[in-house]
Amino acid sequence: MKYNFVYLGSDWDLYKIIYSDIQKLPNAIYIPGNFPPSNSLKGILYRIHFNKNINRIIPLPGKKIWNRTYFHNSFSTDNPICFIFSGRWLEFQECEIEDYLRKKYPNSKIVLFLTDIVSKLKLIRFSNRPVDINVLKHKYDLILSYDKGDCEKYGFTYHHTIFSEIDMDENVKPQYDVFFLGRSKGRIKDILKMYEVLRDHGLKCNFHITGVPEEQQKYSEEIVYNKPMSYIDNLKNVTQSKCLLEIMQEGADGFSIRTNEAICLNKFLITNNEAIKHAPFYRSDYIEVFESSNFHIDESFVNRLRINDRIDYHYKDYFSPIKLLEFIDKKL
Repeated sequence: MKYNFVYLGSDWDLYKIIYSDIQKLPNAIYIPGNFPPSNSLKGILYRIHFNKNINRIIPLPGKKIWNRTYFHNSFSTDNPICFIFSGRWLEFQECEIEDYLRKKYPNSKIVLFLTDIVSKLKLIRFSNRPVDINVLKHKYDLILSYDKGDCEKYGFTYHHTIFSEIDMDENVKPQYDVFFLGRSKGRIKDILKMYEVLRDHGLKCNFHITGVPEEQQKYSEEIVYNKPMSYIDNLKNVTQSKCLLEIMQEGADGFSIRTNEAICLNKFLITNNEAIKHAPFYRSDYIEVFESSNFHIDESFVNRLRINDRIDYHYKDYFSPIKLLEFIDKKL
């Protein structure tokens, strides 16, 4: 590849794990977010400087001074640098981090990779203004999105979400038929409807839903509500299950982390994402696509799920972030 890569991601454990393949490359660095460790003096000062409540009362000046702290060039080659921003950094647009990097590294390229739909992007942290797409197009040399609908609407370049190779114990005997983990995001009725369908098929379900008001917590003796789960624990639950359930948020058609987990960890998948039928890894005997209007699950799929403990898509490397970097390298 002709670039050295710096991926500006997040310290969320999910991001650290799914981008871990990047650490295998001599020409790539993963930066886990812009917030320094909270137990350091630097971290304490940073959090005070960027505290939303304080800045709403008194807008603290000088935030751009932190731009110089995020990255120090330690690459062994003098190849130009490609900086890839995750969507989580858009909240700090007003700090003009991209402009700072372009000035310090004149031959660099700046890329944005969106793994959420535009309508769900967070507001800019201090102005409370929505992200301006036209501004983004001038800031970045390339904007990637996991959502084909957003690509068509805004002129972005499509690239699916990523997932690194993860060593999990393949000898674990599944304890559950179907596992679901996710925030409500306005989907609680659909999630509960699918729970009822699966339960009526006699399948053993393991559902964890967050962001649900108490009055909407139906089947609270059977479903775990509003208890956050680390990504490591999520993976343990995936390993202990035969099948994953994916219910897409309204307006999205890109592959979510549930799809990536199913393909890379060889699990059955139940999803309402019709777009998956056109994916190279799609197999109708492993993936059941239901319509949100009727929630029908084919009995033959249920029978395959009951019988089979082990399946293999043979697409383990498809989602690797290394292939993302190769894609960007060719595009620029």
